[in-house]
Amino acid sequence: MIVQIRGTSGSGKSWVVHTLMKELSDMWIPVKGRWKNKKRRIPLYYVTKLTNGKIVVVCGGYESTCGGCDNIGSAKHVFWLYAKIRESFPTAVIISEGLLLSEDSKWTIEAQKMGWEPRAVFLSTDVDLCIDQINARRKAAGKNEPIPETNTRKRVEVIKRAKVKLKDAGVWSHMYPATATVKLVKGMLDAK
Repeated sequence: MIVQIRGTSGSGKSWVVHTLMKELSDMWIPVKGRWKNKKRRIPLYYVTKLTNGKIVVVCGGYESTCGGCDNIGSAKHVFWLYAKIRESFPTAVIISEGLLLSEDSKWTIEAQKMGWEPRAVFLSTDVDLCIDQINARRKAAGKNEPIPETNTRKRVEVIKRAKVKLKDAGVWSHMYPATATVKLVKGMLDAK
């Protein structure tokens, strides 16, 4: 199973994954590599084994507040990483998130065709709250000028269209608040 946490910037995707990592295990092993001609080695994913024996892999780097698959690249690159993880950990539950991944339908449908059981959880965070959270994050980084809201609002519409495409293709796709998403994913890990 592949659990994708989806939403626009500021919706809480990284928060959900940080929270899951903290609550699921206190020992995550980073697997590092070079990606997209980067000079430094970055974590491609983290892996842990739960007390129930399940192996969980979290894609992307989480060296900072924001992270995830946007550190890897395109949805195509993420799909390739899923394939590599499947080679090493065939029964692992893979958790991933990222803005670029949130807009994808093509590669997630391909994962469905491969039998990888993708589950797309779309965060229901209100777009105005997302914009406030983006601006707060920017201000904390010393960037006081607010973002232009147009791009974020347009992205919400693109993400909604991706959700419809996934649902039409038979991919498990549902919308939840961020806090409920943590509970949902933990339930998926217990149930499978």
